[in-house]
Amino acid sequence: MSEFWNQWGNVVIEGLGQTLVMVFVALGLSIVIGIPLGVLLVIARPGGVNSNLPLYSILNSIINVLRSLPFIILLFLILPVTKLIM
Repeated sequence: MSEFWNQWGNVVIEGLGQTLVMVFVALGLSIVIGIPLGVLLVIARPGGVNSNLPLYSILNSIINVLRSLPFIILLFLILPVTKLIM
């Protein structure tokens, strides 16, 4: 174990730092973009504080498409595995 850390310790620590930076940047962007969009959706929904059906419909459609993107990416990544199984 000591030999591993002597050889790869700096690389692991550097990679961990880069990973944490990417996680916190993504988290920050998600908060800065997601919370205002969520509040806007709640305000604009039918029966909301400031009901605005066209704005709500457009935002809701865009958010639903964006929400499904990770699953679509995963679907394409799994396709080669399913070809191997069948």
